[in-house]
Amino acid sequence: MRAGDEAAWRVRTGPGEFTVTDGAGDGTADVTLSGSPEDVLRSLWNRAGADGDRGVTVEGDPRAVAELRRCLVVATQ
Repeated sequence: MRAGDEAAWRVRTGPGEFTVTDGAGDGTADVTLSGSPEDVLRSLWNRAGADGDRGVTVEGDPRAVAELRRCLVVATQ
């Protein structure tokens, strides 16, 4: 995920795994979400504004975003 010009995180999910690390380095990701911090967080939490997710660019496999959202729901219940 990239939010704004400077913040980036790499999120890895898998059976029994959910890790978040500094994503500033290079590396291959299944999907990248980019946008303002507010837009990226709203998108991840399914709380898009009146214009939907227009402020967020998704590059890669959208199934990876769906998996991350699923993990967020499970982790916060």
